[in-house]
Amino acid sequence: MKKYLFIFGLVGTALFTACSSADDLVADIPSQGLSEEEKAMIIEAGQDSDVPITLGTVANSRAMTRTPIEPETGTTLFTTPANQYLGVFCLAQGKQAGAPSIVPDDGNILWNSSDYAMWLNNIPAKVLKHNAGDASPITGGDAQNYSYVQFMKDDFSGTKFYYYPFGNWYYYDFYAYYPRQASGNVWVGQGRVVVSYTITGKEDIIWARAIGGTSVTDPVTSNSVKSYSAKYMRLSKEDLDRNGSPDHTEFEVVPGLAFDHKLTQFVFSVKPHFKDRVELNTKGYRVTKMEVIDVYNQLELYAADKTGGDHGALKIKNLSTTDSILVRNTDGSADLDDTPDSVIVATNGDAAATDVAGITTKEIGYALLPTSDMLTAAGYTNQYMVSIEMDQKDEAGRYPEDDGYSGNDVPNTVVTLPLPTGGKYEAGKKYNITLEIYSPTNIQATATLAGWGDPVVIPAIPVE
Repeated sequence: MKKYLFIFGLVGTALFTACSSADDLVADIPSQGLSEEEKAMIIEAGQDSDVPITLGTVANSRAMTRTPIEPETGTTLFTTPANQYLGVFCLAQGKQAGAPSIVPDDGNILWNSSDYAMWLNNIPAKVLKHNAGDASPITGGDAQNYSYVQFMKDDFSGTKFYYYPFGNWYYYDFYAYYPRQASGNVWVGQGRVVVSYTITGKEDIIWARAIGGTSVTDPVTSNSVKSYSAKYMRLSKEDLDRNGSPDHTEFEVVPGLAFDHKLTQFVFSVKPHFKDRVELNTKGYRVTKMEVIDVYNQLELYAADKTGGDHGALKIKNLSTTDSILVRNTDGSADLDDTPDSVIVATNGDAAATDVAGITTKEIGYALLPTSDMLTAAGYTNQYMVSIEMDQKDEAGRYPEDDGYSGNDVPNTVVTLPLPTGGKYEAGKKYNITLEIYSPTNIQATATLAGWGDPVVIPAIPVE
């Protein structure tokens, strides 16, 4: 399967406005039995440092589906579609050894209430391309072709820069997911972030985490500083000797995000049964609509889970509704629900074929659906059923949308999809489903399944 690497250039939010006076900021801190000195320390720690948040990302072995994100031909570079964004979190995972006593210990860090424990909260970001030779948004990346992330303002009116906090109280993990959901569909708890989706079959849900916790040593104080924080990044770039080369650039010292695909992709095609190819061609049979029926469409992505094992898990929501999921054109541009998108089952070439090898398959489209593991975990059957709608020409060669049509309706057909080898549909894999259409005098369809096969791995772009 494919791999993707891009660089996240994040930029930062202060929790208090820069124009506020120190006295105003101190007054904003709840008393909580704190001294004025401790209040001032909290204010100082929450200011932006001079270290921009920069992340490198390498997708793991789950291939990108055709929509909504596809890399450039022959590369691992891609961009997010217009008006589509990642959502990114920066969440405290633990207390730094040198943090003041007012900072809660690891087990008491609460993302929804501890000061600065949630440094980035569902920040929208888009993926852009950097060309070698252009001025690089990441220091030291000028000579490379790469994709990078640019953060947006909450109202999407422009870009924004984020920085690590000035105070090195915590070390952080980063989480990113796609497509980003609005705040009303994102729940932040003490140690868990859950994103809600109602899928339509078009969304490609992906997720990544950059794990902190590794340490470098401050050469002056000999204190161990854990990633990721402003001090860690400074020490990594200025004092570490990685690969025998000191004074590393920002591009070379970056955390990595490994993206997982959370859904399974079905790509549907049709072909005529060999013995019925002439009749199907003569009567102009065509598929006008295809749906996967009774799909559990309400899902929850556990974007972060500090205390449990649900990091990145996508689950079917308890008591989820069901709906029919439309099979969509593979390029994602339109739904297969009108005449221009109809697909002829048997062509003249099929009718002239002398053996089965001469029959062609015609791709209908795709649907991104919950995996078998998700269905099984929720207590549901892990097989899908597909509804096929077709029409035909009348004796004058007219279709139902033409004036004077006098043909007969073609009954709908429902097919249960077979399971692949191994008995389940897996996340990040594409399954090619071929539906073989029989004679119109006895409408039926059989389904054959071809798995996507072994993953084709595209090497990650090196960050040297």
